[in-house]
Amino acid sequence: METCPTLKCAFKGWKYKESFDPVDEKGNNIKVQCKLCLPTINILSTSKSSTSNLKKHLMRKHLYANEMKEDTEESNLVSVCKQEPTNSDYSPPPLKKPSLQVESEYGISQSTVDQLLYEFMIESAQSLDLVDNPSFINLIQTISVGKSVLCRQDLIFKIENEYTYMRTKLDLIAFNKNYLCLTCHWIDEETLRRKSAALSLKIVNVPINHQNISSIINEILDTNKIKSKLSAVVTENNSHLVKVFPEFEKDYSDNNSSSDKVQFLDVGAILNSKEQDGSQFNLPIPQKCAYHTLNMIATDVVNKAALKEPSHSLYKSAMGKCASIWYKKQESATVLEALQDIGSMKMYVPSCDIWISQYTLIAKLMELEKEQLNEVCNYFEVPRLQDSEFTFLREYISALQPLAQSIEVLRGDKRCYYGYLIPTILSLKTKLSDKLPHLLHCAHVLTAVNEALDNHFEEIIKSHSAKMATVTLPKFRLCWPSSDEKFSL
Repeated sequence: METCPTLKCAFKGWKYKESFDPVDEKGNNIKVQCKLCLPTINILSTSKSSTSNLKKHLMRKHLYANEMKEDTEESNLVSVCKQEPTNSDYSPPPLKKPSLQVESEYGISQSTVDQLLYEFMIESAQSLDLVDNPSFINLIQTISVGKSVLCRQDLIFKIENEYTYMRTKLDLIAFNKNYLCLTCHWIDEETLRRKSAALSLKIVNVPINHQNISSIINEILDTNKIKSKLSAVVTENNSHLVKVFPEFEKDYSDNNSSSDKVQFLDVGAILNSKEQDGSQFNLPIPQKCAYHTLNMIATDVVNKAALKEPSHSLYKSAMGKCASIWYKKQESATVLEALQDIGSMKMYVPSCDIWISQYTLIAKLMELEKEQLNEVCNYFEVPRLQDSEFTFLREYISALQPLAQSIEVLRGDKRCYYGYLIPTILSLKTKLSDKLPHLLHCAHVLTAVNEALDNHFEEIIKSHSAKMATVTLPKFRLCWPSSDEKFSL
């Protein structure tokens, strides 16, 4: 589309000409393309001697009403000044005081108000109850010159529609694609502090097997020139999300291969697979992430053990009542205010996948006195905790406190080194064993946790490299192993 020649008309000297591209000239009229309407092609026609059509377009479609009003007042003032008589006795008419309220027949549209309100609520993470606040409604209606405010139900509907659209869009983008994310962690030679960097996030377009995954990892390491410095490969092991191909896991069901949900491939299992004949890549044996392993034990093992006798009924009823309290926060913002007034505590909805968040919230509730907890239950109209349930939850929190503390240690970003792993696991096992004789309801839960620790961390505890990493840390040195182990080290 060619631009017309330079035009000697009102458009050339207009203040807002940068918002339009000249397209064509015919007689006393010119045609322009509005840049603000792009990618929609919107060709407008206006007279050479006037830009009124373009002004109306900006005022109607692009919220330029206030600026246009001011420009009109300024142009009127200039025209009055130009027509002043030369008589020295002449005095100009007094200027009117500008009004703070600017109204225009081409004001902001209702759809624009709704969209701006939606963006404000999402980006500032406001409570949905805000749109029902009379002061907020008055504020929006005053600013938008009488436009209505989205009610809570309409706002929820709009958010759900936007969420569905974005989820569908992301599913289409990621459909049938595998991604490999690689990060690097090292200890700075001067500060002795842990540092991290993202190396790569790649789409894997080749069959998922040991040869191809090793090739991709080696390519990334060669590109960053750190292959010779590699000491370990650590893979995440979210067991509830892992999809293991049949050649790596015999118990895998072929029926799951058609799932349309996002799934994670067990890279550790792939790299450990037996299909390594003829491989030219020498990578260290992959290690499972200790934090994810410990969190998996807390999430799966603890829940399965607690749902067995003698704690089955108490665990199920007590957890249900706790959940009914913290999920009240989703219904009203007054829940948070009430909890702060009653117990000076902050509440949030825990993640269903992270046990530590659920544990922390139950611990916060157990910090309240029995009378305060009853007051909370009465306020939110949820069933009260019985004395037996209250006693069970306090024992549950006390018994699993070492597990929660160990997860927090291994989740550390800056100060968690490989040498922390063995002392953390050994200390956890010792503390859990010490608590066993004093428990009434949760002894079988701690027994199950100890057995899971033995199954998942036995190789790490026997690993010579893990032991040397612990010994070289000034915090531990040789204060943790037995005499025989000290001699072997």
